Amino acid sequence: MKYTSALYLTYDGLGDQLGPSQITPYLKLISERVENLYLISFEKKGDYYFQELINELPKNIIWKRLQFTNSSNQVAKIYDLLRFIFFANSFLILKKINVIHARGHVGSFATFPFLFLLRKVRFIFDYRGMWIDERIDKGLFDTSKFVHKLEYLFGKKLEVAYLKRANKIIVLTNTIKDFFVKECNIPSLKIKVLPCVANFDSFRYTKNGRKFIREEFNIPNEAFLLGYVGSYGRMYACADTIKFFRLSLYRNNVYLLIVSNQVGEWLNALNQQLDEHEIKRVFIVSSKHSDLYKYLSAMDLMLALIVPSKARIASSPTKVGEAFAIGLPVLTNIGVGDLEIDIKKFNAGKVINIKEINHLKNDTINIKSLLDEVSSRSHIRNSAKANYSFIEAAIPVYDSLYKLSNKNKN
Repeated sequence: MKYTSALYLTYDGLGDQLGPSQITPYLKLISERVENLYLISFEKKGDYYFQELINELPKNIIWKRLQFTNSSNQVAKIYDLLRFIFFANSFLILKKINVIHARGHVGSFATFPFLFLLRKVRFIFDYRGMWIDERIDKGLFDTSKFVHKLEYLFGKKLEVAYLKRANKIIVLTNTIKDFFVKECNIPSLKIKVLPCVANFDSFRYTKNGRKFIREEFNIPNEAFLLGYVGSYGRMYACADTIKFFRLSLYRNNVYLLIVSNQVGEWLNALNQQLDEHEIKRVFIVSSKHSDLYKYLSAMDLMLALIVPSKARIASSPTKVGEAFAIGLPVLTNIGVGDLEIDIKKFNAGKVINIKEINHLKNDTINIKSLLDEVSSRSHIRNSAKANYSFIEAAIPVYDSLYKLSNKNKN
C-alpha cells in the first residue's frame, strides 16, 4: 500500500549544479513509493532546458516550475517566498496531500500556515544544513546589527518549530543529530542520518579517464595531482587551498586541477597568491556532472578545506562522497560534519587543523609521507559504500520514511 499523494518542495532547482545528483534521484525514489508526487521547484533556466528531463521523470510526478528571482535583493527573496507559500498551500488544500517532503528551510517555510493546521499530514523535514547560521558565514547576516540579530533569532525559533512539527527529519551528519537531541530535545528515533551520497555505479575509478585528463592538460603521469571540486566563496577555504598547493611545490612534483563553474573568481584568487611560474601548474575547468568521474580519476588527493564555523557541524560535502566512490583520498579539516570520523574509519585521507596552514614553512609539506598510511583506492571505495552509496545508504532510509503503516495511515 502506498500514500496517495506527496508534495516535494525545493527552493533549489533540478537544473542547478547539484540537481542531477542531490535532487532528481531522490524524486525517483519517492515516486516509486507514492501514487502521485507533486513537485514545486524554483528554476534558474527556462522551460526549454527541461524538455529532456521532463521525459525522463516518472509519469506520476506533476511538476510546477517557478522562475527563480536572480537577485540578492531582500524584496526579491520575499517575493519568491510568497509565491512558494501560495502554491505550496494551494496544493495542500486542493490535492489532498498525505505527505509533505520539504528540502531545506525555505521549502519548509513555504508550508506556513497550513502545515500547523493540518496535523494529520505527514511532514518530512529534509534538513540540508544549518541554513540560518550559514547566512552568517556567507556575510548575509551581521548579528552585530540589531535588525539582523532579530532576523537570526526569529529564524532559529521558526527552525525549532518546524523540527518539532516534523514526523521525520533527515540530517546529513550524526554530529547535528546529537546536537538536536541534546539542545532541542528532539527524539533520536525521529531523526534519520543520510550524508550526501554518490552513485557508486557512475563514479568509478577509470585508468582511461585518468590518462585522458592528464594528457589533455599535459600533466605528467608521475606527477602528484591535487584536486579541488566546487564553488569559490567565503564559506570555502579557497585561500588556504591555494596556499597548501603553493607550499607543496617546494618538495614535490605537484599540479593543481580545479573543477568549478566559477573560473573568473578562481583566476583572480590565483593571480593574487601565486607567481607566474606557480600558476603554470594550475588548471581550471568546468565540467558536466556526468564527466566528473574522469577528473576525479586523474587526481591523487582531493582538497576539501572548509572554513570552520557552527554551521559546519551539519555539513556533508557532495564532492567527498563522490571522491570516496572513486577511491580518492581526501584532505579536509577538523570541524566539518562527520568527516574526521569517517576519514579515520575508512583510512581515506588526512584531517588537519586549518589554522596550522598559516604556520607552515615552504619546505614542510611532503605529500607522499602525508599519505603514507592511506588505504588503496579499492579499500576506500569498499569501506565507504555502506555510508555513502546511493543504493546501500539512501534506499533503506527512504523505504523507512515512506512506509505506510496503520499508525501513519491517513
